[in-house]
Parts: sequence; structure tokens; C-alpha cells
Amino acid sequence: MEEHKKIKHPNCPKCGKPMRIIVPINMAVCDECGEKYYIERVGDEYVVIGSYYDVKAQKMKEENAEEQKTENQEQEEAIEEKEEKEEERGEEEVEQTEEEKTEEKPEDKALKEVLPPLPVTDNRYSEFKKLVQEYVVKRFWVSVAKDELKNMVSELYDAGALSPNFNPGRVAKILANSDGENIGILPFYGIEWLDKAVTQELLTRIWLKLQGYREIMKLEKLKYYIALFHPEDTEAYINGRLDEIKVKKYLYEMETIEH
Repeated sequence: MEEHKKIKHPNCPKCGKPMRIIVPINMAVCDECGEKYYIERVGDEYVVIGSYYDVKAQKMKEENAEEQKTENQEQEEAIEEKEEKEEERGEEEVEQTEEEKTEEKPEDKALKEVLPPLPVTDNRYSEFKKLVQEYVVKRFWVSVAKDELKNMVSELYDAGALSPNFNPGRVAKILANSDGENIGILPFYGIEWLDKAVTQELLTRIWLKLQGYREIMKLEKLKYYIALFHPEDTEAYINGRLDEIKVKKYLYEMETIEH
């Protein structure tokens, strides 16, 4: 079993009393004078950086500036890439003969033969949505939520910042019964503004981790789509023997009815 080491807490710069640490939002609270400070961990202790809201505001400005810089850089790179592709395409067209231009590959033809969007009134569509919600979205959500909650509780424990009223089982139950929507405020400390901040941090971590599972989730959804709309291909898909052209075609169909 992993051994947790208590981290040294800082004293309040104003009155000198030891402060409580709220790890997920980098906050130290002085129960004596009510001051709140922004902290950062350095080795085996937490260091006070400054007034919580002043430092937080500055960090948000820096993050926004960095995001804007990254976004501008990505846009410039995208424009350059587009210009390069257009230039390459122009050179290829000059070299390409008229016969090659008009020739259509069999796989391209197969991809174009896509069924029209299925009507939303189709009973299978409702069943598909239900299966996706219960057996794909919910399963991934609960798995990731469980891991991230465990990580956060571990951080709070290491910092000696767990509330005596905090019940991990109760929070885990709320997460397990949700799909990530309309959760409200999770009961970490019993203080609304603090619980709201910690809940937001936890949900952000869960959302970020779920982004890494998007492609896997899409293929899981496709399994249920094929079982309902193309049952003859279910076994081949599950066993990895379904033709790639068909897989792309069914993915296109599925995404069409979902949007």
C-alpha cells in the first residue's frame, strides 16, 4: 500500500497561525483572520505566493494571453499548410493526365454509396440512443470519474486538507449515478463556494481525460449501431473482420443520424 506523507502547511503571513490547505484550487485559508492566499507546492511544503484572488487573476491573464498566442500560431500554421497543399495539388494536376483525372477508384465509389439519413422517428434510432447512453457514455464516464476522484482524494489527504465531514463514498455514488450532466455541487466540505470550486476542478479533470477516449467511444457506439441497423455485419465487426470501407460507411451513417 502506498505510504502518504503529510506536507508541511504554511503559517498565515498576517497573523502567524497555521492555515488549512485546499489543494485542488491552490488555496490556503486562515481560520483565525479569514485571509485567503494562493499557494504552490515546493518539495515537502507549500509556499505562499500572494493574495489568492490577485494571483489567480494574474495567472488567468497569463493563461489567456498564452492561449491567444497559441491560437494565432495555429491559425498561421494552418494557413501555411493550406497554401502548401494547394501548391502541391496544382503541381500534381499539371502532371496528371486527363485519363487519371476521370478515373474513379472502386473504394471511392463504395464510400459514396452512403444511405440517406435515417428518420428520427425510426424506433431503432431511439433504442440506439438509449444503448449509447447506458452502455458507452455512462461506462466511460464512471470509470474515469472513479479514477479522478481517487486522485483528488489522495491529494487532499497528502495535504492534510480532507474535511472531517467529507464522505468519499457519497461523492462516488453521485458520480456513478450521473453521466456528467446536471451534477450540481458535490459535498466535499459543506461550504457552498468551496464545494463549487472543487467540483468544477474535478469535472474539468474528468472532461479532459475523457477527450482521450473519444475515438474508442466512437467505435464502441458503432458496435451498437451495426447491431441495430446492419445486424448481418455484427459478428464480423466484433471480431475485427469487417471490411474497412464498410466500417467507414457505417461510421458516416451513424454520425449523420446523431447530428
